[in-house]
Amino acid sequence: MPRTHGPHPLEPILKKRSVRLFVILGGFFIANAIIAEMIGVKLFQLETALGLMKADFTLLGQEHLSFVLSVGVLPWPIVFI
Repeated sequence: MPRTHGPHPLEPILKKRSVRLFVILGGFFIANAIIAEMIGVKLFQLETALGLMKADFTLLGQEHLSFVLSVGVLPWPIVFI
């Protein structure tokens, strides 16, 4: 069966402003979640990043603790907006 030369089936759908906005925002949030998962294994020390003295506290018998966080905590709040 020969193919007709008409508009692509998705073309009328993507002309709607609401659908375009949904696709763009969906792509942004999915990309953000993937990036957060990839960089989430990296660690940083909060005190050093803020230029403060290193916190040195004891918790449940563990001494010399400070605030070491995963880099993934930075982009994740954007995913949950």
